[in-house]
Order: sequence, then structure tokens, then C-alpha cells
Amino acid sequence: MLEKTITQRVDQKSADEPIFRCRSCGWTTGSPKDACPNRDGIVEAVYLRNRLSVWPEVRAERPGIWRYALVLPAFPVSLSMHEGQTPLLQSRWIGPERRLSLSFKDEGRNPSGSFKDRAAALMVSEAAGRACKAAVLTSSGNAACSIAMYCALAGMQCVVFVSEGASPEKVLHARSFGARVVKLKSQSEAAVSEATSWAAQHDGWTNLSMVAQENPLTLEGYKTLAYEVAERDVPDAVVVPVGAGTLLLGIWKGFQEAHQWRLIDRIPRLIGVQPAGSSPIVRAYQEGAERVEPDKYVDTIATGVALGDPGLDGQEVLRAVRETEGAMIAVDDKAILEATGLLARCEAILAEPSGALSVAGVIRSSQEGLLSAGDRVVAVITGSGLKDTATMMRFASSLEQWDEVTKARIRALGDTL
Repeated sequence: MLEKTITQRVDQKSADEPIFRCRSCGWTTGSPKDACPNRDGIVEAVYLRNRLSVWPEVRAERPGIWRYALVLPAFPVSLSMHEGQTPLLQSRWIGPERRLSLSFKDEGRNPSGSFKDRAAALMVSEAAGRACKAAVLTSSGNAACSIAMYCALAGMQCVVFVSEGASPEKVLHARSFGARVVKLKSQSEAAVSEATSWAAQHDGWTNLSMVAQENPLTLEGYKTLAYEVAERDVPDAVVVPVGAGTLLLGIWKGFQEAHQWRLIDRIPRLIGVQPAGSSPIVRAYQEGAERVEPDKYVDTIATGVALGDPGLDGQEVLRAVRETEGAMIAVDDKAILEATGLLARCEAILAEPSGALSVAGVIRSSQEGLLSAGDRVVAVITGSGLKDTATMMRFASSLEQWDEVTKARIRALGDTL
């Protein structure tokens, strides 16, 4: 049975609510659910408080992401499944072999198995606070599972529009929480999104799109990951799987705020990783462009980040990696599958290919000199391997080969374990 945690808004917060402002044109609103009408930039929460000086002042004895309620928007209700506070696990093999101090932020341990729970907790809480009866979104994966779970917690209906190629495991996961899944006979992202928007307007449902350009609360949820990392120590680099790039933007915002309030003394480099078969942001980064041109064709086993058009989020990702002196890199499916195997066999972490993308990025970054010996690195593992079992079967088919490879490498590593 789902545990329901409803808490009242924090009194300290009532006099210091954020405003929501477009990063590009400066348009402002008091509502956390509005996108910029000019459609020229993403809207983010801007906090005016500047008195925060120590970590205990930020933290609260509340469940999940609401531990950071003092630096989050406040709503009449706060729903939690104890999301967040995922472990930061020290690498025993992948990092030492490359002379890196590598840790894994394992987001697969969130309640629905992915990082999406951080944003969903906020978004559904806001909708529930307005007494919304139904939510709708476009998703064929982790977002559908997460929003459906929190809608069940809130007693709200959930409708998910998916394309023909939607992951059957993730569709089943969403349906298990009571979501109604509408499958369209189309592979077009734009067509599915258009149908979702029409349904929201026609039926009066709340559109809970989980990209920053559509909902500012996504960044607010994802920034809590940065706060959790910063509480331990500020690494030299954070490596993040990227589809639209909303998670990377949320992490960037969290570090920016912590730095602004002098909770940390620097912001780590951000390295975004995309699969070679779906890498429009990488291409724009390599070309020195300011905008991202969509991919016409998408083909990768990392289905969770297979997105041809990242929209305005992609544009902001370019800014984030450049301002932090990070990078955008692409890795092919073979490298992603190898990273999935290494994580499971050498680090005991079972990640879906999209989640293991960051580890493939760490290996590639080390080879290309983007990471140096002694660097402290955090790789964000975005989702559990149990979320995409069909793709994981391709990994399972090579287990015999991995037995010999893993044994040989561990023997070679010797006493460093």
C-alpha cells in the first residue's frame, strides 16, 4: 500500500516565495506552472533570500526532497515517497583503473526506479494543491512511471500518451499505478506531444511535461541531487546522461544556488553524455553553435534519452557545459553496453543503458583527457536496469564473455581493490 505523506507548508517560507523568470527575455510570473509566452527561453525559480550560510540552515527533518523545503517552492500539500537521498557509492574498479576518485550517484534506488521522482514529487504536489483531478503527459518511459506513481499517491487520474515504440515494461509500470495509457500510431515525438497538449486543453487536464521549457518545477526537483552531492563534497566534475538535458540543467541550478549562498566555494565541471545515435546537443557543442538543430533519425539502445529534438532545454545545456568549462560527448551503443556490464559485474550496480551512459562518458572522457588522474568525479546513474529488461537481454547474452573479461581485469588490478 502506498505511503502518503502530507505536510503543511513551512512557515519560514511564506514570506519568501520565489518568482519565476525566463532566462532569456526576463519575463516573470508568480506561477510555477507557466512557460514563457515568448517561447525564447526556459523559466526558472529565482529565490531572493541571501541569508543562508550553513548546511543545517537548509536542511529540515522532512521526507524525501522536502528535506530542502527552505529552498523549494511551497505548496498547500507536499507528497513524498521518500524520493532522493540516493547513495553516493565509491567505485571499486572503474575509477581506480583510470586513476580517478569516482563515485556513482545511484538514482535507480528512487521509489519508481529513476531520477524522475525528484521532479514528479514537486509537480504532482503543486497540481494536487490546486485540486486538479487529472494529469496528462507525453512519455514512453521513466516520466510516465513516476508521474503515475505520485498521481496514485495524490488520488489523481493520470493519462499517458505514448508512441508505437514505447517500452512495454515502462508502460506496464505506469498502468500498474492506475494510469490510462493511450498509444498513438505514430513514431513522431511532435505528434504525440501535440495530442497531449490538445487533450489537456480540451478536457481541462493538467499537462505535466517533464522538460524545463514546459514546467519550471522540473529543475527545482532535480536540483536537490546537486545539494545532496554538495553536502558530501564538491567534486571536480559531474557526468550526466542527456536526452533533452533537463537533469543536467537542474544539477547546474542546484550548484549555482549553493554557490550563490556560499554553501560551496565552486561549481564543478558538467559533462553531458549522449548516445551517438541521438546526439543533437553534442553536434551543436562541437560546431560551436548557440542553438541545437534536431536529429532527423534516432537509433540507440539508450531509449530513455533517445530524443531527436531537445528544444530550448538543449540550448541551455550548451550554456551550462560551457560556463562550467565542461563538455558534451557522444558514445556509441557498444560503449554503452560495455559500461552497463562493467557497472553490474565490477560495481554491483544494475543500470539501464540510459543510466549507464554516464559511465561510458567517464571512460571516454578519461581517454580523451577531459578527466585527469586524481580528479574527483561523480557519475549519475539515472535509472535501474529493471526498467528496461528487453534491452538488458542484449547485455545478458554476453555474460559468458564478461565472466572471463571481468576476472582478468580484476586480477590485473590486484591490491588496489
